Amino acid sequence: MQKLTRIERRKRNRQIKFKLFLLMTIISLIMVFVIKSDLFKIDKIIVTGNTILDTNKIIESSRISKGENIFKTDTNKIRQNVEELSYVKEGKVRIKLPDTITIDLIERKEAFFIKNISAYIIVDDEGYILQQVDEKHKALPVVLGLKIRQIKSGNNIFTEPKASLLEEFIVEANRLNILKLVEQIDIEIPEQAKIQLNNGIDIAFGGLDNVKYKLGMLEEILKDLEKKEIKCNKILMNRGSHPIIITED
Repeated sequence: MQKLTRIERRKRNRQIKFKLFLLMTIISLIMVFVIKSDLFKIDKIIVTGNTILDTNKIIESSRISKGENIFKTDTNKIRQNVEELSYVKEGKVRIKLPDTITIDLIERKEAFFIKNISAYIIVDDEGYILQQVDEKHKALPVVLGLKIRQIKSGNNIFTEPKASLLEEFIVEANRLNILKLVEQIDIEIPEQAKIQLNNGIDIAFGGLDNVKYKLGMLEEILKDLEKKEIKCNKILMNRGSHPIIITED
């Protein structure tokens, strides 16, 4: 391979430098165009996945500014802003060129109320406080006998000493589809928990221990009562290892 002369090397270096200069100039012009052009200004904000939260509230919470250049958008910051809403479990933010931001949400599902003096606290199945309302306005179970020290949206009640006993019950009852049958749960005395179903059956559940086994047993009892069309008033699960069923007859 023939070596280049000094003059040829200088000429080649000048060509390389010129090409690099030309490339940087083109990139700079493109960047100026992208930043200055109205084509890349945020014009549309699309929200999906929300069934409870108002779309305008979500957009407001995102703190996205319409008209701002889309390439200056911090999607991670927008996600954090949206996830500050108590009903938002998870948010995903995407840029869709040239002018659209999409926010895809997974909302927390209301699971039960906690009676708090004259108000009600709405909680999801993971124990997160969603909001406080003046009256029970939905067909959700009500938990009695539980005092929450800090009632703030986003706080988790299962961190409370007494409420931690309730966690396994809620999770397992929800998994077995029993929670939707519950009208009221009284844990004023945790060792003597009482449950009232929305069909009028009262259950002396006993302590909130061995919950998985006891709820599994309750599921079988309720299925058997329905299958045999037996009218039941009470189920006593606090009188030993075998539940006692009290019928209307």
